[in-house]
Amino acid sequence: MIYPKQKLGDLTSFVASGITPRGGNSTYVESGPKLVRSQNVLMGGMSLDNVARIDPEIFESMRRVRVLRDDVLLNITGASIGRACRVGFDIGDAVVNQHVAIIRTHKKQLSPALLAYAFQTDALQCAILSGQTGAAQGGFNHQKIRSLEIPLPPPSEQDRIVEILDQADTLRQQRRQADALSQRILPALFHEMFGDPNRNEREWPTLPLDVAFDDVSRKGNKIPRSEYLTAGKIPVIDQGQDAIAGYWDEVGDAYRGKLPVTLFGDHTRIFKLLEHPFCIGADGVRLLRPKTMDCHFAFGLLTLLDVPSRGYSRHFKELRSLTYIDPPQALQERFGNAVAELRQLTAKAATSAATLETLFQTLLHRAFDGSLTAKWREGHAKELLQEMAHQA
Repeated sequence: MIYPKQKLGDLTSFVASGITPRGGNSTYVESGPKLVRSQNVLMGGMSLDNVARIDPEIFESMRRVRVLRDDVLLNITGASIGRACRVGFDIGDAVVNQHVAIIRTHKKQLSPALLAYAFQTDALQCAILSGQTGAAQGGFNHQKIRSLEIPLPPPSEQDRIVEILDQADTLRQQRRQADALSQRILPALFHEMFGDPNRNEREWPTLPLDVAFDDVSRKGNKIPRSEYLTAGKIPVIDQGQDAIAGYWDEVGDAYRGKLPVTLFGDHTRIFKLLEHPFCIGADGVRLLRPKTMDCHFAFGLLTLLDVPSRGYSRHFKELRSLTYIDPPQALQERFGNAVAELRQLTAKAATSAATLETLFQTLLHRAFDGSLTAKWREGHAKELLQEMAHQA
């Protein structure tokens, strides 16, 4: 069965985005109403870990874009354009900024949960990415949101689809939680073996950055972000959150130094341990290779150091100002062996997670082509015909 498509504008009661809060340094406070930004809107979920707080008076001036339970939030600008989630809880006093759109559906026609899943499909992602407007960062305006065409199953079938996808998504979330817990193992092991590297309470010998590391950032051609490929011979690694930012076909442009090497995001303060051939992505990437330290120990050390945040300024000078503990080589190698073993287990977990994600994407595709609930539909034919007649 092919579901009829309807424009999102006919299925919504409210589509709007916020504005840049005006108030300078007084805009943000330690406690107060929430300002939901693009980093809080994840694909299929919402994170309030780093939510901003704003002055109550500013919140009142932005009340028109207050977030309610069952709203669907969509990132409409920047690198995260197209990410969407449903607000599945009472969020309290919260508004969105100019990078996030609120979409409020007529619930009897379109389930908010189903819409949030629809935004994860290739069809809607392609429609959003191809419909960007504006400056270099791109954007997706309200008119284009309303013009999106949504497959529209009957309401009772929408509920059944959401029920199945929710069960599958719960398994995905459990996998992600397990992966997040595994990320705590290495920092805990490092602290147990070497203590806090920022305080150096065990009084290990220390080295300055230039003595501890070689800066090998120039051993490869940097690939502009605008030229990344979606597939290619060699991965492009940059300072962003994603493990792989894109691909490149010219193998001669790849990093030419020894591996492994640690990538430092000069703007983002992100560290990545790179053990396989790669191309250097965009600007703001520094590559560090330890001169005498065990490579895995050095990576653990770098990730645990307190590098002060300077916003989107460069941070390599902050890295230079720090000192680096240098415990006995044998102890470093013991830690390195443990890291290597754990990374093997992590690689297996990543394969498992990728398989789980592929299965979910298959379910997602079937949900909107009508095949997911085909058998269920046979047993509810009379009910569905009544609903379809009512919709018509």
